[in-house]
Amino acid sequence: MHRHRGGITLLLKVLLIVLIDALQLCIFLLLLSDTTAKGPSSTLRTEPAFLMSLLILLASTASLSCCPSTQQTLNQFDLAVDVGCGSGQGTIPLAPYFTKVVGTDVSPAQLEMAVVNNNPPNVSYRECPAEDLPFASGEVDLLTAMTAAHWFDRKRFLLEADRVLRPGGCLALLSYTMYLELEYAGVSNTTLNDICKEFYAGFRPYRNPYLGKCSVKIYSDLFDSCTYPDKEWNDCLRVKRILPLTKYFRMVETFSTFQNLVKKDPAEAERLSNDIMNKLMSAMKVSSPDAEVTVVVKYFYWLARKPCSVNGK
Repeated sequence: MHRHRGGITLLLKVLLIVLIDALQLCIFLLLLSDTTAKGPSSTLRTEPAFLMSLLILLASTASLSCCPSTQQTLNQFDLAVDVGCGSGQGTIPLAPYFTKVVGTDVSPAQLEMAVVNNNPPNVSYRECPAEDLPFASGEVDLLTAMTAAHWFDRKRFLLEADRVLRPGGCLALLSYTMYLELEYAGVSNTTLNDICKEFYAGFRPYRNPYLGKCSVKIYSDLFDSCTYPDKEWNDCLRVKRILPLTKYFRMVETFSTFQNLVKKDPAEAERLSNDIMNKLMSAMKVSSPDAEVTVVVKYFYWLARKPCSVNGK
């Protein structure tokens, strides 16, 4: 479902066609890194590389078209801020497009991981809450949060975003659903995904109550609360990639809800994973957990442009 106002929609359609094939590979290449961090501020932090690039270009192009008096070329924007940056793996892709990129997070442990990355010279990190950013009013060109905004104080974050964004600056929020899907030749998708649903149901009771029942609703409510007239919402962008079955489990086991089960009952977490692995292998009629399947990740995101003037133009 799309909901939109203003001029972002046409840009979105054009850039999706141009970029999606070229850039989506980055998601899973980065996801499979053995250094993928775990925890609420970094869960699956590496997956949005292609979509982040899309948002960068979309936001930048939208900005170029809205404020003729402050036009800049695509690689001349001053400041991008990645809020809730975790270990920084979603921060670095911003570097080619901005003079300075700053990742922020409340977790010192995550930021320690971020600073040891092979960071470009224009990337730095700051420890601070999402609701109290260390930037001057009107200083930020692009403010983004990837798989992080659901942890914020949402009302205060939107107020802070409005404070730090320059006129014409863009806000881009991105996440994904917990319900990854599988496809495998010769096996009904329903059969495989009923097993996956059993997996998710096994750790769903450990979901943090602050997140409610559905993260999509959190982001949709944030979108509705954003007062900018020029904005776009997409509640399902499906991305497919072929992975070994073991990598699918690695992805799911990074989810904060599954990690809560691990902390509460590690034996049950291990039993659940092993049981679902065996059921999937049986359904697929394979003997190796490294058998390859198609993993479908369902992203949702929204974009908004701060008005260039008080009357919204």
